[in-house]
Amino acid sequence: MIKQTAVEWLISQIKDDQVNKAKSEVEWQNVFKQALKMEKNQILDMIDSQVDLLEDEDFNTRDSFSY
Repeated sequence: MIKQTAVEWLISQIKDDQVNKAKSEVEWQNVFKQALKMEKNQILDMIDSQVDLLEDEDFNTRDSFSY
């Protein structure tokens, strides 16, 4: 499975429905809610990865000092 951003996923949902026009208003509301949830998780994952990086750098910086 290809990793997509929330925006890429949402665009693919819109494109797919242009052919069939099968989604109801309620289904579209669920699609948008899912896209928002995906975007939130992607932001949180990015923050977590940056915190990990900073913690690693902080640890390495402290190791270079002699007390």
